[in-house]
Amino acid sequence: MAKGILVRSPSYLSLDKLVEMLDELASILASIKDFMVGIPPPEVSHGAPFHLSNHYETIPPPPIVHVINDVILAE
Repeated sequence: MAKGILVRSPSYLSLDKLVEMLDELASILASIKDFMVGIPPPEVSHGAPFHLSNHYETIPPPPIVHVINDVILAE
Protein backbone atom coordinates (compact mmCIF):
# COMPACT_ATOMS: atom_id res chain seq x y z
CA MET A 1 0.00 0.00 0.00
CA ALA A 2 1.33 3.41 -0.91
CA LYS A 3 2.23 5.77 1.89
CA GLY A 4 -0.20 8.62 2.61
CA ILE A 5 -3.27 7.03 1.02
CA LEU A 6 -6.29 6.71 3.28
CA VAL A 7 -8.22 3.51 2.72
CA ARG A 8 -11.71 3.54 4.18
CA SER A 9 -13.54 0.29 4.78
CA PRO A 10 -17.06 0.23 3.31
CA SER A 11 -18.38 -1.01 6.67
CA TYR A 12 -17.69 2.38 8.28
CA LEU A 13 -20.46 4.95 8.18
CA SER A 14 -19.81 8.37 6.79
CA LEU A 15 -20.36 11.32 9.10
CA ASP A 16 -23.28 12.49 6.97
CA LYS A 17 -24.95 9.07 7.17
CA LEU A 18 -24.41 8.95 10.93
CA VAL A 19 -25.98 12.40 11.38
CA GLU A 20 -28.91 11.33 9.19
CA MET A 21 -29.46 8.20 11.29
CA LEU A 22 -29.29 10.17 14.55
CA ASP A 23 -31.83 12.68 13.22
CA GLU A 24 -34.15 9.83 12.26
CA LEU A 25 -33.74 8.24 15.70
CA ALA A 26 -34.50 11.56 17.42
CA SER A 27 -37.62 11.91 15.29
CA ILE A 28 -38.79 8.39 16.14
CA LEU A 29 -38.19 8.95 19.86
CA ALA A 30 -40.13 12.24 19.74
CA SER A 31 -43.04 10.43 18.03
CA ILE A 32 -43.04 7.74 20.72
CA LYS A 33 -42.94 10.37 23.46
CA ASP A 34 -45.91 12.20 21.90
CA PHE A 35 -47.80 8.91 21.58
CA MET A 36 -47.19 7.99 25.23
CA VAL A 37 -48.56 11.26 26.64
CA GLY A 38 -51.64 10.48 28.67
CA ILE A 39 -51.10 6.72 28.76
CA PRO A 40 -50.74 5.65 32.41
CA PRO A 41 -47.94 3.24 33.34
CA PRO A 42 -49.04 -0.40 33.76
CA GLU A 43 -50.53 -1.52 37.09
CA VAL A 44 -51.12 2.01 38.36
CA SER A 45 -54.52 2.96 39.67
CA HIS A 46 -56.09 5.61 41.89
CA GLY A 47 -53.53 8.18 40.82
CA ALA A 48 -50.66 6.47 42.62
CA PRO A 49 -47.22 7.70 41.55
CA PHE A 50 -45.43 5.21 39.31
CA HIS A 51 -42.63 4.53 41.81
CA LEU A 52 -45.26 3.42 44.35
CA SER A 53 -47.26 1.22 41.98
CA ASN A 54 -45.68 -2.05 43.18
CA HIS A 55 -45.41 -1.04 46.83
CA TYR A 56 -47.59 -2.82 49.34
CA GLU A 57 -47.65 -2.39 53.09
CA THR A 58 -46.78 -5.53 55.02
CA ILE A 59 -48.96 -6.42 57.96
CA PRO A 60 -47.21 -8.45 60.67
CA PRO A 61 -48.80 -11.76 61.66
CA PRO A 62 -50.95 -11.82 64.79
CA PRO A 63 -49.13 -12.57 68.04
CA ILE A 64 -48.82 -16.21 69.07
CA VAL A 65 -51.14 -17.10 71.93
CA HIS A 66 -50.51 -20.34 73.80
CA VAL A 67 -53.62 -22.32 74.79
CA ILE A 68 -53.58 -25.20 77.28
CA ASN A 69 -56.86 -26.94 78.17
CA ASP A 70 -58.88 -23.99 76.87
CA VAL A 71 -57.01 -21.58 79.17
CA ILE A 72 -55.22 -18.76 77.41
CA LEU A 73 -51.78 -18.07 78.82
CA ALA A 74 -50.85 -14.44 78.35
CA GLU A 75 -47.22 -13.71 77.69
